[in-house]
Amino acid sequence: LDTEFGVLADDSTNNSTAIQTALNAVRDAHGGTLVFPNGITRITGATSTDFNTKRGAVKLIGDGGKSIIRVGNGSASQVPTPSAFYIGNCPSVVVEGLTFLGTGVAGVEDFARSVVFFALVDRAIVRDCRFVNLAHTAPEDATFALNKGHGIVVNYQSNLVVDGCLFEGNQTFGCPNIDSYEWQSIVIRDTRFIDFGYVGSSQYNKLDDGNSYWIRAIFPLAHTSSGWHRNKVRLDGVTMDEGFHNGLFVDDAEWVEINNLGANNGLGEAVYLKNVENVSIKDMLAIHANYPSLQSCKFEACGSVDIDGLTHASGILTVETTSATKRLKIRRATGVAVTNTANSFIDADFAMPSTASAGALAPLGKVTHVTGTTSITSITTTNLKAGDELTLIFDGVLTVTDGNNLKLAGNFVTTADDVLRLHYDGTNFYELSRSVN
Repeated sequence: LDTEFGVLADDSTNNSTAIQTALNAVRDAHGGTLVFPNGITRITGATSTDFNTKRGAVKLIGDGGKSIIRVGNGSASQVPTPSAFYIGNCPSVVVEGLTFLGTGVAGVEDFARSVVFFALVDRAIVRDCRFVNLAHTAPEDATFALNKGHGIVVNYQSNLVVDGCLFEGNQTFGCPNIDSYEWQSIVIRDTRFIDFGYVGSSQYNKLDDGNSYWIRAIFPLAHTSSGWHRNKVRLDGVTMDEGFHNGLFVDDAEWVEINNLGANNGLGEAVYLKNVENVSIKDMLAIHANYPSLQSCKFEACGSVDIDGLTHASGILTVETTSATKRLKIRRATGVAVTNTANSFIDADFAMPSTASAGALAPLGKVTHVTGTTSITSITTTNLKAGDELTLIFDGVLTVTDGNNLKLAGNFVTTADDVLRLHYDGTNFYELSRSVN
């Protein structure tokens, strides 16, 4: 860029026009690589490149911490609008080895919509990059109609991979650090989010606490009804550290898979998943010493949620199911409490949810205490799968009647602490054993 297009990494010159010229040249050549020089390349205006019919692979490459792009210059009238780097309609984009640095001027935005915006990119990769001290405020809107697509890295109708990156000391009030809407797939691995960072000997801190998410993926209903394919969100080895930011929010997806997540969030949900068909979380550690009782994992209107390994190191992490979440399976949990407002079916190895006795018993877990004295003549099959085994532990005297979908070795008149084990074959419940205690 410096030798061919006159980019000056002097932390003073506005290089927006030179970089746009370079991007246009790459587009016209149906792809290419732009190498950023060492030093601080300042950009105070937007660039926008739509490859459309001239599709080709694009690479924006730097030399790690030596290649720094300062976004904005502290003047509200000269910030990039809407994006510092907008790349659209491209089969492959790689952004690698660059440090994006804000101005750190209190109350002044460094960018108006995003630093890097991918639109209709088949494969967008952000690798080994840093995003430091970037300031941005998006419109507050609970429905996301106004603030969708506002963030540091934005994924619109693209497949996004963020690998080995750092998000440090950013102020993103009202919008996330990584935002995806009408997305195809998202993979974030070996990436850290934290409220401060260093460039050289200078320390940069988040300008305010904000209240947005580190990572957000939303999928508008209009595209769901038109048949757009919903894909998968996957997090591997991600750390969300410090600050008052919420962690991960996903609304409407087929799969969310989380492995080895460290969540040190403040006031809010470490993980909030809504309208997700299948959820898998394995080995998640939550900790926040200042607010140990205010973190949570929330599952709203989800299908099957499978958690294997969940620990809160300094307090209680609330796992909450709401609004018709069907099944929650949780294993190897420490410092965890379950709030089951959705009456989800719970398969847990650490606590046994209670179920009120009724003529048609609706068990809330594979192992459940049955309270009350109402006799049971059948069991509802909602959220149960063929092959499930139920263990009913009775707190008092009642009769479980052989008949309907209960295939027993005769009626069972219980007393306190008696146990009945049943196998569900998809239609009926067959007695495996009964224990009179």
